[in-house]
Formats: sequence, structure tokens, C-alpha cells
Amino acid sequence: MACAAALATIDEMERMSLPARAKKIGEKLWGRALRWQKKHPLIGDVRGLGAMVALEFVKDRESKEPAKEFTVELVQRCVETGVILIYAGTHSNVLRYLVPLIITDEQLYEGLDVIEKQLFA
Repeated sequence: MACAAALATIDEMERMSLPARAKKIGEKLWGRALRWQKKHPLIGDVRGLGAMVALEFVKDRESKEPAKEFTVELVQRCVETGVILIYAGTHSNVLRYLVPLIITDEQLYEGLDVIEKQLFA
């Protein structure tokens, strides 16, 4: 039964072209994150794989001192405006997101716009 369920899941993922969708979502996320990094001095690193992207916030890009307080406040402001995010990392200074692969482009952009507005508030 478990194998049949797994095979059905793989078939559905292929039918919906989810690997290709993950690549497209990742390109959109990475593009926006890299633009933010150029404009925001607290974004020290952008990393991830495909549609899973993380922004590391630091007080200073050279010392790489974690900006935990900023990260926690940013996540809270985003939650208050309708976008649920989590912070991660050893120092709680990493904004990590992995959106559902069935998200529409409109929904993705709406969420990214909220994050951007709070990031530069």
C-alpha cells in the first residue's frame, strides 16, 4: 500500500510538472532576493537550492555578526501583514522560505511584495 501511494504521488508530481515549476519558482525567488541583497546592507548572504531560498541577516557584512533582532522583527511584521515566515539558523538570523510548488505566480509575487515592503520599512 505504501509503495502504491508513493508511485501515485510520483505520477502526480510528473503530471503537474512540479520539478519544472520548482525551477521557475526558484528563479523568481533568487532574482528578487539578489536584488534585495544589493539594496539592503543587512543581507549578508543569499543561499539555497532551487525553490528553497534563505537570506542571512548580519549587522556587518565583513564581520558577519548575526542580526537576530532584525530577523525576528522582520518575520513578526510579515506575519502581522499576512505572510507566514520562519527564521532559522544557529543564531536565528536567517529568513528561510520554501513556498508550495502549486503556488500561482500572482500569489508568489504578492507574498514577495509583502516581504519587500517590510524589509525596507
